[in-house]
Amino acid sequence: MKITFALAVLLIVIIGCSENSDTKSTAPSSKTISNVGAVAIPASTTKEQAVSMVFELPEIKAWSNYIEHTTKGKVHASIIIFPEEPEILDGKQYWSVNFYENQPTHIHRWESFLVSLDNGEILVDDIADDVISLQEWRDQKKPMERIRVANAP
Repeated sequence: MKITFALAVLLIVIIGCSENSDTKSTAPSSKTISNVGAVAIPASTTKEQAVSMVFELPEIKAWSNYIEHTTKGKVHASIIIFPEEPEILDGKQYWSVNFYENQPTHIHRWESFLVSLDNGEILVDDIADDVISLQEWRDQKKPMERIRVANAP
């Protein structure tokens, strides 16, 4: 576990040196997600497409801008895919895509997403509620409030 985290941090540091980093690190959910013994099937959604799909979410764009603005460019957002192989949830394969705040001394995970290899469906790996749909996440968790509250006078 420590080695996996160290490799993920090293990957973030290397990727964090360039703009628009597009990789991810996360521990698989202990509930129903697994990448052990996965049988690879041809993917219609590539890793690069999964990263792009998450980066295009309005919440991610707003969070990225918020991080850049509030830190005056000293801290950047990162999207990281890890592990390199798809994870399996209820028999379907997903890329595990995390959004991080890349601080100089550490990384801070804001959210974890799962992007389907089959159809590009995006789920949210919510720690409190297991895996939920993107719409449920928006309705229940109100992710834009994270930066509105922080920007309030």
